[in-house]
Amino acid sequence: MSCLDIAGQMTEQNILSDLKTRILGRRVYCHASVNSTNQIAKRLAFQGAEDGTLVVAEEQIAGKGKRGHGWESVYGCGIWASLIFRPEIPSFDTWKVTLGAAVSIIRAIRRLTELEPTLKWPNDILLGARKVGGILTEINTQPNQEKTNPLILGFGLNVTHRQEDFSEELRQRATSLYIESGKQVSRITLLQLILEAMEEQFSQLENSDHQELLEQWRDLSVSAK
Repeated sequence: MSCLDIAGQMTEQNILSDLKTRILGRRVYCHASVNSTNQIAKRLAFQGAEDGTLVVAEEQIAGKGKRGHGWESVYGCGIWASLIFRPEIPSFDTWKVTLGAAVSIIRAIRRLTELEPTLKWPNDILLGARKVGGILTEINTQPNQEKTNPLILGFGLNVTHRQEDFSEELRQRATSLYIESGKQVSRITLLQLILEAMEEQFSQLENSDHQELLEQWRDLSVSAK
């Protein structure tokens, strides 16, 4: 069963319309169904895709979560996306990209809805005790190089799911923005807000001691309280 809002399909035209970024998402690859957006992004990155390239799909049939677990990506119900980064930071600092992405996603959700999601180390986004999203950063370091190039940042968010859209196994552990708020949320608008928040956050990574980022993450983290 699909929960796709036809007016809000993940198309290049929809995503670029009113997108207020300079780099992130300005080049976008849209797919109906893929094994995983991270897999597509990794291939594009090694083919020379530019910094900030975005890969999105309506469905993932082999999405990955933390520690290699599967991630359910129901057709048309969520944001299943990956970004290609070529950060000018040492490879041992790339964990800060994951934290920055998490903070950005929370900010975007709070800006668009009245919900107050929290973070659980290392990469879970929660509403109450149930998971609404996650982040998967995959690092591809070249031999004898200090800098990471490229870095793939994948993120998934359950947006318009109804309870019956989840498998029975996940219904007690997963939720969506729609289930928690009772309101339809535009996936396109939310994705645009996420990209804009990430671009602002990441612009500070190279010239920051990151203390402010750590404080922001702690403020939003259930595991740090």
